[in-house]
Amino acid sequence: MLAEELGVTNRTVSRWENGNYLPDISLYEGLARCLGCSVLDLIKGEKTNESVSPEVSSLVVHTIQEERRGMKKRRKIFLVVLSLLLILLVFTLLYFLHNYKKIAAYSFMGESEHFWLHDGLVLYSNETDYIFISDIQLQDGYDDLDIYDFKIEVFLIRSCGLVIRLL
Repeated sequence: MLAEELGVTNRTVSRWENGNYLPDISLYEGLARCLGCSVLDLIKGEKTNESVSPEVSSLVVHTIQEERRGMKKRRKIFLVVLSLLLILLVFTLLYFLHNYKKIAAYSFMGESEHFWLHDGLVLYSNETDYIFISDIQLQDGYDDLDIYDFKIEVFLIRSCGLVIRLL
């Protein structure tokens, strides 16, 4: 009967009775009328002997409704800000992945008329290239190696990889 008069289901009323949910604020006046108490009695959860005018009850209900609207508005603002932050995070991540300076490492060895190179390493990135040579052996007939005695040219060809020329 109470459910029918308030326009809700019996299950909803059962949830109120079990304390699992609270009735919507718009139902407080009708619920108080059905239960034979004031809206303030309903909010306090106990019957008081205080007489409350209908204007005060309406004011309490109106105040609670306004607070609820404010909470919904704050929740919407929070969700919008959170959504914008997530979108910003996704675009930042995509930008980082797209523009990240990729590094490629190539191992090489070779020889020229003056020396042999063993265990060479080239690190190639979009900003800087590094060449590391750990072992150089001189050809027969050469006692000393000067920096001017050799030249290494490194070319990165996208289709076939790294080309190194020893001069």
